[in-house]
Amino acid sequence: MQTIKHDRAFESMTEKASWFQTLSVSERLDMLVFLTDIGLELNPKMKEFKDAESTTGCVLVLTPA
Repeated sequence: MQTIKHDRAFESMTEKASWFQTLSVSERLDMLVFLTDIGLELNPKMKEFKDAESTTGCVLVLTPA
């Protein structure tokens, strides 16, 4: 019998982004709901957090050269 091993350490952010882009909008929303449910299960107080506020500064996005 042949087995398959998978190590998430070998997945790059680029590969993960490529996989995510293959999902339909519906599947992406399902993933958002799934991850939100996990967050709420692990931290129920998350429901009490206030809405996010805008930053007065600027945001710098860094990408590999």
